[in-house]
Amino acid sequence: MVAAPPQARRVWTPAKTLEGLDALLEEWGDRLNPILIKETRQVLKGRQFLSTFLIMLAVAWLMSLVGISRYGGDLQFREAGPEFFRYYYWLLMFTLYVVVPLGVFRSVTEEFVEKTFETLAVTPMSAGMIVRGKLQSAGVQMAAYASVLTPFLCFTYMLRGIGLVEILLLLGILLVVAWGLSFSGMMLASLAKKSGWEVFNMILLLGTSFIAMMTTAPIALAAQQGSGLPGLIAGGICAGVFFLFVALLSLGVATAQLSPTLAPVPRYGYQRSLPRGPNSVADSSTGNPAIQSDSSLSDPF
Repeated sequence: MVAAPPQARRVWTPAKTLEGLDALLEEWGDRLNPILIKETRQVLKGRQFLSTFLIMLAVAWLMSLVGISRYGGDLQFREAGPEFFRYYYWLLMFTLYVVVPLGVFRSVTEEFVEKTFETLAVTPMSAGMIVRGKLQSAGVQMAAYASVLTPFLCFTYMLRGIGLVEILLLLGILLVVAWGLSFSGMMLASLAKKSGWEVFNMILLLGTSFIAMMTTAPIALAAQQGSGLPGLIAGGICAGVFFLFVALLSLGVATAQLSPTLAPVPRYGYQRSLPRGPNSVADSSTGNPAIQSDSSLSDPF
């Protein structure tokens, strides 16, 4: 008898690990929402995202230089973290409360103007999938904008005067409220199918963003002044519950408004408009009049 050859030992190489990781990411990417991929590509290729990203970075850097020059040599002996945090927080608040919801609003209204929603009727995507894809794209934008100020927020923690828990809670409140405003922008855009309503709903969205900014600012100010962590947690829970209700309501309204737009065309709907008469020929399979005979179309041969 011939002995079986020993099995080859599996040798680990970095190339195999990269191949497995690439296959895993490719499989995970195929499961993503197609609208999410489409909207994210459009946003990343557009000038608005790049300009907003660079402006945020430049303004935050300028704020840091002005604050450091203002304190001078006393910076290491004073608790300057809350003041620096306030500047960065307002910058991030304006971006997430105004730029991102307006981007969602314009994304939906452009679909109405270009009449691209009708082309989606032949696809298996539902109105809910389209709405969720656009909102997920807004979440990607918020994460990208928040990543700009992450080093600066860590810088405020090193300056003392504000704790890491307060920073994380205030950042969480900011993201939750911004997410609710993005849902509101989606709802208002789905209701603005005419140009007049588009302008009115955009003004209404800007007013809602301004009210949200004026509501969130006192919570951040109370945290900076050391009013207590329980009050901050209570304010965050109240804001989260309220904007969760707004988000669910906006999602339902937007899905209901876009569902008629994406209603599929009946397969034999065109046959019903044909006249019935002695010259009409019935379809042998369905019994519906499918072809109308015409003497001018008869074969001359």
